[in-house]
Amino acid sequence: MIRHLFLASAALAMVTTAAQADEFRATQTVQKVVSIEREDGSTGVDYITADQVQPGEALIYRLDYSNESAAAAENVALVMAVPAEVTYSENSASSEAAAVTFSTDGGQSFAPRSELLTGAGSEQRQAVAEDITHIQWAFTDPIPVGAEGEVMYEAVVR
Repeated sequence: MIRHLFLASAALAMVTTAAQADEFRATQTVQKVVSIEREDGSTGVDYITADQVQPGEALIYRLDYSNESAAAAENVALVMAVPAEVTYSENSASSEAAAVTFSTDGGQSFAPRSELLTGAGSEQRQAVAEDITHIQWAFTDPIPVGAEGEVMYEAVVR
């Protein structure tokens, strides 16, 4: 069965100071991970537009950002949803300049992966990948004028 990927469900949010919000840009893309065979016979990975996907296929959710303002962007946190149609792939959230935290409650609260819990009271337990609803990248240092970068995670279609 082929499904059309609902890209809008992979929403993003930005948190910056009000003066910088209009000039800090972020663009999200979703790509399908495909295996390719190279001319030399070796295999590799390529990324293509995720127009149609099937259960079990791997996807990359990427957020490219740039600071186009006249000042360094401070207190930046980028958040991407993990759509209900996919399962987060463990250890795939990446960033060189930000602390990565996770949510199981629709982005209301975030915790490091090792401390991420779900449920309440006696039903509370360590969260598994299927429980993750959002991922946050909180930048520890200001993002300089003209700086560009990306954050990403991998997921598998359910």
